[in-house]
Amino acid sequence: MTRRAVAGALLVSAALLSGCHGSVSIGKTVSKSDVETKIKQQWNEQVPQQKAKSVACDGDLDAKVDATQHCVVTTSGGEHPVTATVTNVDGSDVNYKWHTDDN
Repeated sequence: MTRRAVAGALLVSAALLSGCHGSVSIGKTVSKSDVETKIKQQWNEQVPQQKAKSVACDGDLDAKVDATQHCVVTTSGGEHPVTATVTNVDGSDVNYKWHTDDN
């Protein structure tokens, strides 16, 4: 791995280690596309020097506290695994956070 790639990976990890939050009004799940869109938007706000080209999640995010969904953010620096976790459900409002799984 080149110095530049290592520096980029460290920058991404540092910027996103604390994670980001999302919130939507839905039914029993947050759709895969909604989770992907929110993660991509927040990633690009947090790491503008390494924009997300795409985000791919395994499926929908269940509207249950502590439910998780695994996703992969693809940037020019490579692929970065992330996990989205539901933090609160209030009626049809679902709050979730996500963080990188990079070490």
